Amino acid sequence: AVTKKNLCLLICENYKREAAAVIKAGELADVKLYTFPAACNSPKALMHTLSDFTPSGRSSCGRIVFIGGSCAGRYKLPPDGPVEFRPRILEQCFYMFTNKEIIDRHMIEGAYLLTPGFLYGWLQYIEAMKFDQKAARKFFRKTSAKLVLLDTGVTKNIDKKLREFAGFLDMPFETVPAG
Repeated sequence: AVTKKNLCLLICENYKREAAAVIKAGELADVKLYTFPAACNSPKALMHTLSDFTPSGRSSCGRIVFIGGSCAGRYKLPPDGPVEFRPRILEQCFYMFTNKEIIDRHMIEGAYLLTPGFLYGWLQYIEAMKFDQKAARKFFRKTSAKLVLLDTGVTKNIDKKLREFAGFLDMPFETVPAG
């Protein structure tokens, strides 16, 4: 008997809400979403095998598409197996949300780009990096001129989280619609 197999997406936990919104809007019942830890939010390299983040009984996945950016080097590709694994590596994760020119312009201007997923757990990420407020302010001010939220519209009250994070860092911020 032929069984229908799902397309399984493996995407950074920072983009889970956006990917779920696309799947829901497209009524894509045969697409299943899985996430891997955001390596850019971790103070240490994560050398897990990517298949650690998909169901152990992978018979439900006909194909796994890994979507990642520079973090891809922090993970091991799964061993060859019965499930087709396709990595889709982007030069910059933020290119998923808006065109390259907009992202590049903000980066040239010294923006620290943020997603709703990052802002949702910003305090946990700061704590994981072992920063107190003084160290966080020093780090972010040294590396960035301002905070820019790429607002994908999938997280309610994200402006409140942005204001909290910007206040914690005492940095200027702005929101850019993206999607």
